[in-house]
Amino acid sequence: RIAEALHVDRLHFVGSYKAGRYTTAELTEHFGKMVDRAAQHGLKCLIEGIAMWGLNRFDEAWAIVRDAARPNTGIIFDTWHYTRIGRSDHLFAEIPVGMIDTVQIADGTLKCPLGRSMVNDCIFHRVPIGEGEIPNLEILQLLHKHGHLTSVGPEIFSAVNDELGDGNKICARVMPGFEAILKEI
Repeated sequence: RIAEALHVDRLHFVGSYKAGRYTTAELTEHFGKMVDRAAQHGLKCLIEGIAMWGLNRFDEAWAIVRDAARPNTGIIFDTWHYTRIGRSDHLFAEIPVGMIDTVQIADGTLKCPLGRSMVNDCIFHRVPIGEGEIPNLEILQLLHKHGHLTSVGPEIFSAVNDELGDGNKICARVMPGFEAILKEI
């Protein structure tokens, strides 16, 4: 009902539980049940690995989508989370075109700095694309090579952006790096 009221066609699934709570098989079963319910309302279900939560790896998100084997599923791919938890570039060739529904580009340090939690780093310390250490161009070129760049956008969490407050100011800070990297692909 909420999706219908908001006129959305996709649901975003993340695993915000403690690591190790569920097996991949259990997650696949639960995801499949939710996807079947969503299909009755014409909704697509996308799953994303979030580096600091229980479902944190891209390869696990792909295994769940693959093994659920439903037509209304896909993956949200985020370069920040992907580099933080460990890359699995070889999967890009295995994943059918169209299964990576959305690519989010973010930048920051390659590893979480000592003394900072992963959550804090994720939400407050991302930087504009091109100003950090994440090898975004390399990752995007690999995704493009395998046909996985159909919907791409910047991920803009940061304390600096929060302080800017104004959407136009945030865009002025974020969009130059985003547009520049897209031209390089």
